[in-house]
Amino acid sequence: MESDRILTAPPGGRCRSPCCRCWFLLFLLLLFISVSFILCVEWRSALFTTAVFLGYDAAPQDLSEDTLRDVVRRIFTKVNFTHRRVPEVRELHRLNTHLFSVIPPHFLPEVRNPCWFQELRGDVSADPYSSNLFTGLFMQPVFAHLNASFRQSLLLHDGKLLRFRCLPYFYIIGQPKCGTTDLYERLQLHPHVQLTALKEPHWWSRKRFGILLPGEPPKHLFPLDHYLDLFDPVARQIQHRVLGNSSWSIITGEASASTMWDSSGCEYMHGCSSGPEPLSLTQDFLHVGLYVVFVLDWLSVFSRDQLLVVRLEDHAADPARSMRSVFRFLGLEPVSAQTELLISKRPVSNSRRAAASSLGPMSTHTRDLLTHFYTPFNKRLCAALQDQAFMWDHRSAHA
Repeated sequence: MESDRILTAPPGGRCRSPCCRCWFLLFLLLLFISVSFILCVEWRSALFTTAVFLGYDAAPQDLSEDTLRDVVRRIFTKVNFTHRRVPEVRELHRLNTHLFSVIPPHFLPEVRNPCWFQELRGDVSADPYSSNLFTGLFMQPVFAHLNASFRQSLLLHDGKLLRFRCLPYFYIIGQPKCGTTDLYERLQLHPHVQLTALKEPHWWSRKRFGILLPGEPPKHLFPLDHYLDLFDPVARQIQHRVLGNSSWSIITGEASASTMWDSSGCEYMHGCSSGPEPLSLTQDFLHVGLYVVFVLDWLSVFSRDQLLVVRLEDHAADPARSMRSVFRFLGLEPVSAQTELLISKRPVSNSRRAAASSLGPMSTHTRDLLTHFYTPFNKRLCAALQDQAFMWDHRSAHA
């Protein structure tokens, strides 16, 4: 582990997670993220059996290297490092019939975003956004503006009123306080990228199950249509270009970091449980540092070329170069020299507060414990990504 703090560092600040490497993934969604909740049943039962060794009363008193090595060995042997079985399409249909009834099997070929025309039923004069559960400080004025021109945006075809709908073209996922907001904000500077006012809807990981925060019981389920409403501002622009035969295309996405690791919905969708967990560990922050476990689940569903893995250190050291890599991955044209200068000079977004950044250096003992704990998992990560950079062998000023 290369961070010099207990709270590891995103660009311009400190990550609050004890896992010592913050990073994030950017990927294209070509299959539904429902798959991850099928895969998580086996994952959670393997990963959270550490309570058996560590107990519940207090933190273990013997923190010697031999003790830690034994704990790591037992955890390591219980984690399955192989790709999971990919569910059959009919299995996904059975698990969420409504989702597959709304999202068609094929999208419009002339646009890059997954978009389609949806038949509109019911009272056309009613405000379609009035009951949207995402309505809040950011979305209320957006929905009011969309409602004012909603009727004009509808298309009449074969006696049916059609509404243009879109899903994100890309998703930015990752760990807490590890640069996803900074990437999201710099991405908006590309002229062919249009993003929504709400960066993190957390719909795939939590809110479609009615979960607002991890660990909370379900409350009100956020319908799929409410999630699709978030992308209506961009969908209107795409629709205008489709109907106008414009060759200038735009893409949109979202950046719910929790999509990477939060399987809160697993318990309610499949009845799986994490089981008893040791009170002496902040297990959320420990387990999200086992990146390879999550990566292998994603690689069970997506091919390697659908995932762009960006190290936080590299992004912080040279944002312009990092964003060029992101643009190429998304198939976007290079930006002008002026725009690239804006990207490189843009202040860091969502950095740690000064108080959190002045906690002092991490103790040598803590660093050694964390290094020993994560090293075997990082070795597996390097093998999965075929990149030795994820061993973090060398100190980085941006770690």
